Amino acid sequence: MESLSDHVCICFDVCTGRSRPPPTRAIDRRWNLRKFDRDFFKATLIWGGRDPEADDAQDLNQTLKELDKLMEEACDAAAPRIGPCKPRRKAYWWQESVANLRISCIRARRLWQRAKRRIRSSFGFRRNRSTCDALLTVKRITSTAVKNGGLAFVVSLDISNAFNSIPWRVIRRALRRKAYPPYIRRILDSYFANRIIRYLDKDGRRNTRNKEAGVPQGSVLGLVLWNIAFDEVLDLADGDERSHIFCYADDTLIVVTERDLRTTQLRAGLLVARAIISIQKLGLKVAKEKTEAILFHERGAVGLPASIMVENTSVKFSSSIKYLGVYIDVNWLFYDHFLH
Repeated sequence: MESLSDHVCICFDVCTGRSRPPPTRAIDRRWNLRKFDRDFFKATLIWGGRDPEADDAQDLNQTLKELDKLMEEACDAAAPRIGPCKPRRKAYWWQESVANLRISCIRARRLWQRAKRRIRSSFGFRRNRSTCDALLTVKRITSTAVKNGGLAFVVSLDISNAFNSIPWRVIRRALRRKAYPPYIRRILDSYFANRIIRYLDKDGRRNTRNKEAGVPQGSVLGLVLWNIAFDEVLDLADGDERSHIFCYADDTLIVVTERDLRTTQLRAGLLVARAIISIQKLGLKVAKEKTEAILFHERGAVGLPASIMVENTSVKFSSSIKYLGVYIDVNWLFYDHFLH
């Protein structure tokens, strides 16, 4: 068809028949754990449970069906379900290129949001990210937890010879994973290439060895490369408002808050173990003998644990720990700091 117009025609396909409804799907048996109410769950189980002393003549299959139904009812009472997304109406202008752009935009937005959260957990060498800012952030989190009747487990990890030990292969992998431009990666590859160490051995002979680890110290490049590689550790606490991993250069602090003692202890132990595993995957080593821990709690609290497990080592809770050159005590009064 020729319209003799400068405008591009838009074609429509019109169907007079009735469209088929989408096939019915079974209700997803998934629930929102963030809104899970444990009391409702227990109450529903108690209310729907049968008397164990009653005569039960049902077969095993029927018992399993009733148990499955009871668990489903208890989950429905405790938390809302997570159902499938409703299908959206199609737009005539929608096409594959628009869909790909939408996917790219969503991915970029999520990466930016995660980067902003990591920036809030990383301190040092930037405006408003000083030592005082790091200490004030830790104080705010721990004091708020104690004020609300909860606890705060704080563990300080010491990484042995961190800046000299971070492997270059880990930095290269992080640069690829974060989709840095190829020309920047080529510049850094050129910086890492053909570097050797000359030294004298114990017999006085001159030797050389290829350099495969370490970031330049005294330069902003070293700090940037360290932060890029160490982001994998900060990602462990991403999305959890009650778990925090703070990093000031290589000084790493783990803070876990919760109201229940047992839950806090379990979550803190798991996060510390995951952090150590992640640090070891980076080719680094945690000095367990220099690891410190402190437990923030209300006055008069009883039944508190005396230590926390760091790998296979039990680290006792101290009355104060040294972080960023400052001795932190449970009440934030800095008595031990002035004594030292």
